[in-house]
Amino acid sequence: MRVLFAVRYHLAWLGGVTSTTHWLALELARRGHQPAVLTFEGLPAGDALRVDHSLDYPVFAAPRTDLAVRPVAASFGADVVVVAAVNRERSGWTQSVLERAAPLPALLYVHDVGGVELAAAAGPAVGGVAAVSEFVTGEIRSRGGDAVTVPPIVPRARYRVDSSRSVALFVNPIPQKGLDTVLAMARARRDVSFAFNRCWPIDDAALHELNSEARRLGNVQVRPGTADPAELYGDARVLLVPSTYPEAWGRVAGEAQASGIPVIASALGGLPEAVGDGGVLVDPRAGVDGWLEAFALLWDDGAAYARHASQAEQNGRRADAAAAGAADRFETLLRRSTAA
Repeated sequence: MRVLFAVRYHLAWLGGVTSTTHWLALELARRGHQPAVLTFEGLPAGDALRVDHSLDYPVFAAPRTDLAVRPVAASFGADVVVVAAVNRERSGWTQSVLERAAPLPALLYVHDVGGVELAAAAGPAVGGVAAVSEFVTGEIRSRGGDAVTVPPIVPRARYRVDSSRSVALFVNPIPQKGLDTVLAMARARRDVSFAFNRCWPIDDAALHELNSEARRLGNVQVRPGTADPAELYGDARVLLVPSTYPEAWGRVAGEAQASGIPVIASALGGLPEAVGDGGVLVDPRAGVDGWLEAFALLWDDGAAYARHASQAEQNGRRADAAAAGAADRFETLLRRSTAA
């Protein structure tokens, strides 16, 4: 089957949607399908369609993915179009791609709770809906829709690193990911080195303020974004995920657990599913004191850390087995959509 994924951005943009799309495409290719990706990639209006063959599947980049979906699908010979649904602000784009993909069958893959309402109301234009977590699936069903849970594939062999376990890692230092919480923790725990790894773009003023605060604190290092797991997780002792927004899943938790790195995360959205028992969950109402208590448990108590690291390691191993089941469910959706 020839499967065209339509996403706003692909691997040039670091983030969960891009990585999840990439690894699912590779798994489909391994199973004998022919995937491709159509992406916006921030090209200026008027630019011509570009095709990149550097990956194990073609990537088509166009200034307007919604306008390009039909001609690209035709030239690729797509049997089905899989459209990524993310936040509410992008719902117009998602709806436009779905409509322009016709008459080909289309699937909606919901990567963010902001895509729930669109998924629930998608109707006959969509041949099926996949969601990255049971949390998102439940939200869709509570609004009268339906979905199949297809969690992200996190291949352990690709993400496993030999960490020196010397820093507290925080990925994507922006407000909705819990920046204020981690800064407060860094102020309270001057004995700990914190690494803030950038991910999404940060505007110049916010980045200047973050760098200035890091210099004032002295125990925070702001690092550039990276797609290399060894650079990202190579010195992490714990991963901090204090999101204030209900994450649909929390891919970084699975990536860290591939190396047995335990996670401290908000008990919010899909994060409890992603973390499992390979870490500690903090009630969103607990405030900074609750975070510091959970942090002290893992950072200061060697026995507690060993237990949670061991469980994180087991979770990482189970994730490889779970990936096969996730791909099976996605294949079933593909077949149903093309048979309809």
